[in-house]
Formats: sequence, C-alpha cells, structure tokens
Amino acid sequence: MEGHRRDTQIVHLPFPRCTQVPMKDDTSAAFRESDLEVIFLDALEITDPVLREQFLVQQCAGRPELLHQVRELLDAGERPSILDHPLPEAAVAQSLLGGSPLQASFGPWKVRRLLGHGGMGSVYLAEQEQPVRRSAALKLIQLGQESDESLWRFQQEQQVLAEMSHPHIAALIDAAVLPSGVSWLAMEYVDGSPLLEWCQRNAADTEQKLRLFLQCCEAVRYAHQKAIIHRDLKPSNIMVADTPAGPVVKVIDFGVAKVLNDTRDGERTPSRKTRAGFLPGTPQYMSPEQLHGDQSVDTRTDVYSLGVVLYELLTGTEPHTSAARGVQMSRVSLMQSILESEPILPSQRVLQTQSSKEGTAADAGRVLSRRLRGDLDAIIQKAMARERERRYQSVAELLTDVQCHLQDQPILARPDSWAYRLRRQVLRNRGLVFAVLSVFMTLSVGILMANLQRQRAETSESRLKIRNYCADLLLASLAIDDGDSATAVSALQRQRETASPQELDSLEYRLLSRLSSATVDQLQQVSQSLYYCCLIDGGRKLAACGDAGELLIVDCQSGRLLHRIACGQGELNGLSLSPDGNRLAVFGDDGTVGIRETSGFTLQRQFRAHEAQVWQGAWSPDGRILATCGNERNVRFWETDDFTAGETIPSTVDLECLTASATGRLAIGGERSTLLLGRFPGSSAEPVSRQEIQSGSAWLGRYFNLAAVSFSPDSRLLAAAEQGAGVRILQLDSANAAVVSRQFSDTVTAVAFAPDGATLAVALADGTIGTMTTSRVNEPGFQLHLTEFLTGGQFPSARDTPLLPNLQTHVKLIVPTLTGNQIPPGIRQLTLEFSGDFPGAGDPRSYRLFPADLTGIDSSTAFLMPTEVAVHGRQVVLTLPALTLVDNSAFSEERRWKVHADAVTSLAYSKDGQSLYSVGNDGCICATRLSVLRPMQHVANDIFECTDWGTTDVLLTTRDVNGAKFQLGRMNGQQFTIMDSQLPRSLPSPFLDELVCSSKDGSRIAWLTPIPDTKRTQLSEHDLRTGKVRTVWQSEEGDIVRGVAGDIGGGRWLLMIESESNGTPAVNQWRLFDEASSRYLWQEPLAGKGQFQLTDDQRWLIQLDSPVVIIRDVDSGKAFQTENLRTEVAGISYLQQQQAFAVTHSDRRIRIYRCSDASLLSSIPVTGDVLADLDVSPDGKTLLGISRSGVLKAWNVETLLPTLTMQLPERDLFSLQIDASGNSVWITDERGHCSLLNFAP
Repeated sequence: MEGHRRDTQIVHLPFPRCTQVPMKDDTSAAFRESDLEVIFLDALEITDPVLREQFLVQQCAGRPELLHQVRELLDAGERPSILDHPLPEAAVAQSLLGGSPLQASFGPWKVRRLLGHGGMGSVYLAEQEQPVRRSAALKLIQLGQESDESLWRFQQEQQVLAEMSHPHIAALIDAAVLPSGVSWLAMEYVDGSPLLEWCQRNAADTEQKLRLFLQCCEAVRYAHQKAIIHRDLKPSNIMVADTPAGPVVKVIDFGVAKVLNDTRDGERTPSRKTRAGFLPGTPQYMSPEQLHGDQSVDTRTDVYSLGVVLYELLTGTEPHTSAARGVQMSRVSLMQSILESEPILPSQRVLQTQSSKEGTAADAGRVLSRRLRGDLDAIIQKAMARERERRYQSVAELLTDVQCHLQDQPILARPDSWAYRLRRQVLRNRGLVFAVLSVFMTLSVGILMANLQRQRAETSESRLKIRNYCADLLLASLAIDDGDSATAVSALQRQRETASPQELDSLEYRLLSRLSSATVDQLQQVSQSLYYCCLIDGGRKLAACGDAGELLIVDCQSGRLLHRIACGQGELNGLSLSPDGNRLAVFGDDGTVGIRETSGFTLQRQFRAHEAQVWQGAWSPDGRILATCGNERNVRFWETDDFTAGETIPSTVDLECLTASATGRLAIGGERSTLLLGRFPGSSAEPVSRQEIQSGSAWLGRYFNLAAVSFSPDSRLLAAAEQGAGVRILQLDSANAAVVSRQFSDTVTAVAFAPDGATLAVALADGTIGTMTTSRVNEPGFQLHLTEFLTGGQFPSARDTPLLPNLQTHVKLIVPTLTGNQIPPGIRQLTLEFSGDFPGAGDPRSYRLFPADLTGIDSSTAFLMPTEVAVHGRQVVLTLPALTLVDNSAFSEERRWKVHADAVTSLAYSKDGQSLYSVGNDGCICATRLSVLRPMQHVANDIFECTDWGTTDVLLTTRDVNGAKFQLGRMNGQQFTIMDSQLPRSLPSPFLDELVCSSKDGSRIAWLTPIPDTKRTQLSEHDLRTGKVRTVWQSEEGDIVRGVAGDIGGGRWLLMIESESNGTPAVNQWRLFDEASSRYLWQEPLAGKGQFQLTDDQRWLIQLDSPVVIIRDVDSGKAFQTENLRTEVAGISYLQQQQAFAVTHSDRRIRIYRCSDASLLSSIPVTGDVLADLDVSPDGKTLLGISRSGVLKAWNVETLLPTLTMQLPERDLFSLQIDASGNSVWITDERGHCSLLNFAP
C-alpha cells in the first residue's frame, strides 16, 4: 500500500453554545436557527432530489418560512462562486507543475507520484538524487486552499515536526517557500499501510495490535512532552511499516496540531485564528470538548482520540455507529451521540457484529469478546470518558495500563470504573436493579464453578507440594545415610519453611530430624580471617586469633566478646595453653612468641623464636618446655623458666604444623606428607627422639602437605590431615601399625579428637565440619564358632543352639589361615573346607561370630552371623559382617554439618564432648552442639513376633519348647520398658500370638487355652479394669482351634477352627460366634493356614496364604483372593483411609489391592533387596518397610513416592511393628533380637 494519506475535514459545529438564541417569531410558524441548521445539514446528506424534497416537506410541515430558507441555502450551495475559480497563486503552482506532477521539482526533490490528499493539502512521493539518493513524502497546500489560515497551519506543522525527533513520528527532512509563494515540506516517507489495513492484511491478533498501539502511545507521549497536541489522531494517520526488526508505527499529519503555551499564537491575526463554530479534525475521533468548540483543549483530547483508535483497532468498528435508514449516522447525529451517550463496550460490540455469523467466525467473535472483557473494556471506557476528569490524565497513564494488561498486572482503570459505572447504571436504570437481583442465582452458579476451578488448582498445587516434600525427605535420608548432615539439614529446612505442621509431624520427618539434629550457634563474627582457637579458663572461654594480629577472648555461653587485644606480632598463626592453664602462648608472623597470663591477658614475656613466621607450638606435659615450629626446617625447644633456647629436632622438609600428646609425644607435619614423631627432652631415655615417616602415599604422582595433626587423648592414635588427600589415622606403638584413610569432598584444614577418643572431628575448606569414628583402628576382629545346626540339630531358636566344642574337628582347611579361631580385623570373606558332608553347612545359623577379644561366651552373649553363605561341595564361603557400626550410616558417628561460609581453620572440643568450637576465614566463631544420636537400641532377645497391643503397647512373643511367653513393650518418651503381660505364662504351639487378642482400647484381653483332661479348647476374657476373668466360648469335641482374630464390635468373636468327624478329612473354617445368641453368625471355608490379622476398624480379616492374600468381609464372611503372581508374599499392611491393603512380593514390588474385591490398584517398585515386612503409621501417611539386609524404606501413602531409605546397623531382619504413638518402631531379626528405633520428640 502507498504511504501518507490526508482526509482531515473542516467541521462546522451545529450550534455554538454561546449563540443559541431564538429567532424572531413568525406569525405562521416560529423556528430557531438550530432547527434551520439541523434540517439543512440532514438534507445535504440526501443526494436524490425527489427524496430530498419529500424530506423537506415532511420536516418543515406548517413552517413555510423555514422551508423557504432551507431551499435558498440548498440553491446557493449549487451556484458557482468566485471560490470555484483558481487564485493567482494556484495558477503559479499549476505552472510549476507544468501540467503534470511527475515533471515538477521542489528544491532537490523531484515529484514521482501522488500518495494522497485531504482537505488542506496533497502529499506526493518525491526523490532526492544529490548528494544522496533517498525518498520523502512531499506535502503541498491543496490548490485553491492557500488562505492565511491554511498557510499559517502549514508553517506551524513545519515548526512542530522540526521540534520533534522520535522513532515513531515521521520526521521532517526539508521545507521551503518557492519565490511564487508556494510552501512545501518534505517528510520521512513511510513505506507502509495505515494501521487498520496492516492489521487486516497480516491477520494480527489482539496482542500484536496492542503492541502496535503502544508504539503509537509512545509517539503521542513524546509529542505531549514537547507541549504539542495532535488533535487529529485516527487510524489513517498511524502508518505501519514492515522492517527486519518487526512492524514499526509512524504517526503522521500534525497539520492541525496545537502547541500549548505557544507565544507565536498571540501574534496571529484574527483571520488566521480558527473561526468560531468551526474546528479542524475528524468527527468520529474528536473528543466532546473539541466538538463543543472549547479552545482550552489539552493532552486529554489526544487520550480520547487514542481510545477511539483502540476501540476501532480491537473491534473493527467505530464506537458511535447507527443503522438508521440503512445509511451511516449523519454528522449531526454522530456529534450528538459523542456528546450525550457512552459507546457500547468493545466486548459487547464484537458479539453484536458477530451475532449474525455462524461457524468459525462466530466462535472467533466469542473468543475475542472474552479477550476484551474486563481490562480492555475498562481501559477503553476510561480513555473515552466524556468528562476529562474521568479520563486518563496523560497518555503515559494509558500506556502504562496497556502494558500492565499485557503483563497480567493490575490496571488503574478497573477499581475506579467499576464503582463509577455501577453508580451511574443504578441512577439511570432503577427498574433494572430488581432485574439484576433476579439473576443473582445465575451468577452464584458461576461463582461455584470458579470455586471448583480454584479447588482444582489448589489440589494441583498440593500434589506438587507433596512431591517436593517427598523428594526433600528422600534426599535428606540419602544424605544422612552418607553421613552428610549438612545436606540433610538443608533439605529439611526447606520443608520446615513451606510445609504445614501436619506434614512435619510425619513419621519419616521426625526420624530424619532427630538423626540430623545439631545446633550451630554463631558466638561472634569479626571482620578478619581467623586462624586458630583454643579453650581456656576450664572451657568457659575461647581464645582466637587471625590475620588482624588481635587476640580475641569470647565467653562460650553468651558469645560475648570479653577482650580484644592487639598483640603487635603481625598476623597471629596459633595459640597454645600451658598445662596449668595460667599461661597462653601466642605465635606471631614476625617470628616472635608472646606469653600472656590468662587472668588479665597481660604480656609476661615476648621473645624471638624463629627468623621468620612461627606457625604453631606446644607445651610439655609438665609445662617446663615449649616446642615451636616455623618457617624453618627444625623444631625448637624453649625452657619456660627464662625462655632460653634448648635442643632442636632437625627436618629435611619445610614444617607446617605441630601438636603434643598428654604423654609428651610430639608430632610435626610438613610438606610431601612428611610426619616427624619425637618427644620432649627428658620425657624418654634419649635426649630427643626423632622418627621421620611418610603418613601417606603419592596421589596422582605427587604428595600433599600435612595441614594439621592431632593426638587422641590416650596418645594411641594420631590423625594427620593431608591437603587435598583426606585424613589418615595411625595407630602408634602397634605391631600391625594400623592405618585408616578417609577421603572427603574438599581439602581437610583441621582435625581434633573428642575427649573419649572415639570420634575425630574434621574441618573442610568449604566450611563443613564432619565427624568420623575411630573404631576401625581399634577393631579387634572376630572369633568363629560352629553350632550344632551344622550337624543337623533342630532347636527352637538360634540362641538355643549349642556351640560345637572345637572348630578344627570339623574343618580341614581355612583360607586365609587362622590362629585358632581368631579372624584378624579387615577380613571380610572366609573360605572353609569341611572334613565331611554336614547338612547344615549352608545355613547361616551354623556359624556364630563373636568379637575376638571377648571371653566368657555363653548363651546370653550377643553374636553375629555371616551375611551370606555359599556352598561349593565341601567348601563354604562365608561373607562376614562389619563388627562395628556401618560406615557412613545414619546410625554411626560419621556425620557432616555446614557451619561456616568459608574454610574452617581450627577446631576445639568442649570437655564433655557435646560441643565443638570452630573458627574460619569468614571471621565467625561458632559452637556446634553435637547430638550424634543412637536411636537404634537393643531391647530384648528370643522375640518371635511383635504385634500391636491396645493403644500404648507392643506385644512381644517369645517361643520356646514349652510354647509361647508374652511380654509388653512400651515407649515413654526416650525410655522404653519391657514388662510381663497378664496373659498366661505359656500357650501351646504352633500359632503363638494368633491364640491371643486385645480389644482396640487395650482394656480387655483374650486367649485360647486347652481345657484339662479334654480335647476341647476354651476362649477366656480378662477385663483389666475390673480384674474379672470369664469364659466366653468352648469348642466342640474334635474341633481344633487354630486362632482367634478378636472381639468384633463387642460380643462377637472370629475363630479359626479345624473340625473332624467320623474319620472324614479335616475341614478348616472361619466362624463368627455371637455371644448373645450363642450361635455362629456365619461359617466359611478357610483356604490355607497362614498368618492373619484383623484390621483396626474391624471391617476386614486379611490372611496370608502365599503366593496369594485372602481378604474377608467380617460382617458377611465373603472372601476375595488376590491374583496368583507366583511370587512369595512376605508382609501385609492395611491402609484404612484408602480401604486397601499393601503386600510386599518377592519380585521387589509392593502391590496395593482394594479391600472390597482384592483388585489391584497400583504397584510400587522396590530398589535393592526384597522387603521382609511392612507396616503403616498410625496417621496413615507413611508406609514403612524393612529388607532382610537391614535397609529401612518409607513411602508416602498418598503419592506412593519414596520418602526414606537408609541402612540400619542390623541384618537378617524379619519383622517390624510401629507402635500406636507413631514414635517408635520395633524390629526383630531372625536370631530373635528385638531392637527399638525411637524418634519421639
């Protein structure tokens, strides 16, 4: 499409408000000037002479004078006048054009073709060839319109364009006046299309249209900043050009623009000013104040015009239109509509225009209406408000609202316009208010639908939140299992900030919180890097030093900074407290050592110990000698009476660190992993002993410097930290010189032993503090014993199995070779070759492992069994367990916490070992309150089964040759209690705990016992509240009672009975006995004899008959069976909230079945070993499982996502039971050991 167009009109006002006076009365018919003007203008719209005459006669009926004047005006308009002849100036311009526009030139510009014309001028495409070749839009005053008014406006447009430079305004290039008086100007040529045409051709969507509109607003805002009002904004004056960067808007035609506060306007002659009653512009886009002829128009006039442009841009129609008489609204009717009525909302206009259409067009109209409804309706309505005060007060406000709408942010127009429109609507339509109330119910339905959508969104958000919760719990459990408490605490802290209190009360969250618990207190922070710290004043104060050369004394309880002493020794590298605690040695970067008393920290003595820096020092146990090391290859000794130099220990490498033991040993670390071991003079037979060793081996072809060394309290162990290579623990004075190495994720910067020597604290360069166990160094190994299971003996439990007297009697060869039955530490696999074929060689119960240093072994001594037994003929390969706690386990001392933001440089344990003090390069002095818990504790032996018992207890069943023994386990906070139950001492085999039951509240217990001297069995009940015991039921002769499932709702009992009669095969049945009627309510065949459980809500009886599970409706006796998957079934758990049950299968899956028909609902894959048992937490949120190999796993019941996996310190696990409080788990293994995992708050 071609560029500039110009169709600005000179609009005649119908009746200026200031001149509305009645005309002189006529005797036949009186009329006003306004009547004359309205009828005259309407008649002009009718071109057909016949129709025009009919219209005049109808409108002027009874008023002949009015009819005469209208006809005179119409005739005068058709007669030629002087204005129909060209003026002399126009003739000159025509001569310049030479009869053809293509032959005319204006300055350097040569006219090529006509682009468009309007009421005051024409626009031509012109080209400049010299000095550069370019195109422009050349604008001339229309021939015959060269009045003073038009010339003045032409000159003003030149000046206005000259003052503006904006990417969205067509710029002025050139302007001049020819000698003939013809004015012209050359503007930037926009090779594009008007706004509406461009949008229609490119099928622009609403967002694209709004972004083009924003460019237009930017241009108008810029013009307003230059005090210029356009006054003729309309789609044809907004051009869109396609550029490589996208469509670009250009605003053109400032021919009728007004300059605010223009001093030149006062110099205009009356003839050059706008005549009263006439205004330039286009009526469809003019604001009401423009139509009123108000001379005080301001920037809000352009705001109104932009609102009209936006209306037409989005709806495709003008705001004020009419279909009256089948023609467009007349000029007078249009102006009256603008002055007196509000346009219909854009969203409704779209629906009106599309109502007659069908199919895709109608659908598109409805979509567009929904898009406009709301923000865009409000924006346009506010921009087109008739009162200026209700409009946007600037184009910037309009632009901001459109931008906010595109960015889904609140807009300025909505709050104000809603209240205003509501008040106006009520005042104008009082009758409609009642009608609005009648549709309230319809709106209520809409609100309900919106609420449903909100609930769906909340459900989706809740599911995502639960998924994040499960992911963080799983991450925390894996981190704890790896000893990384820092990551675990971070993951749990995220959930502590976002999860609800109910979610944080879950079983796995409480367990993980307890396992990762450690409190880090920042006692003090200073603006310097700290290098060293030590406890003084009996552990009540902490001394620290660093690169600022200051000695800091901090109170360990309050964290208050007590002293800050400038020592004048340069950077302070280390501190050492004398054995009596009265003197503190301070080692400086200037090579001096300062001795300060610890009561007031006054300087007692300062001497030069080394030529350069002094790194560290240590006092002898008696305090008579001080050893120092520095930037020299020797260790120096100083007599502390007068601090004179004594002997030295030479070194072949540069030294880095030094420490002393309680027995007078010295350890000095240096470069290339070199460790010097020595003694203070006088502490041994030799004057000064010296031993130089390499603590480590080459790592990637190089050695690392030793950053820190530390003795254990008993002086038997020495820890050495190698920069970049981890920590090594050496066992001193040992024949095997045991060494334990551990790699860490970052450089180890400091080490310190706990007061009991069982734990070593390790500091890393990333600000992490960790602990590691030293038990590996002291591990004594095993002693191996054989049991009579090997020779085929059968015993009630592994604990009851006697030991064989001599290992060598049955074993011909052992690899590796043992001394007697002693297995050295570190051996994890043993091969035995037996002297004969023994039936129990492949049974782990044939082997028993005790600590090598253990004596006085009897039947009560705790023992371990091989984790795996592989038989190859007479050869058996035993895989041995770890004697100590599992490395990197959640239940070991090996943990890590994030304490500092930068490298940790020094550590110090409190006397009780519960607090670990640290300093670092971040300037922080911290105290980590360690709580390395051991929540897994051994509570009982020879336990066959654990089951729920009442509301507080767990029934522990022991099996022996006499039957069953029952005990109750109870957890009270952090303490557990094992007590005897009030059940009989023993019950006959084989089902043990299936012969007893308890009411849900634990107030009544019942059991089955044989009736003496008969073949009958009786069911007895003991009311614990009254102490009364009564007989509930007695079996018939020949009936063998296999179990009782409980009291169903009071007075009804589920009994498992095997009956025989007259030699017929035994029939197994479930029977529901009713006490009140003394009869069976139903009897159903029993498939299988596996273990069973009555659900807590007493609705279902679940029976294990591997490889299937049978579930029975208690009320009707009807049974359903799961599909036979040909996999072993180990554990079952009832999910009450879901009315389902979970089953663990040997194919490493947990399957969830519906109770009502035993159909499969879902399946959970299980990684690792097969699960041995399952249980669900009392709140129904967590499904907990254990594997034979000792892995504890948990899943969220709602999402079936894993939330926990960690290795327990036990093996060969058999069953688990969560107690009613949900704060502890009772776990049994195949040896009958019962352990309690407690995580009560």
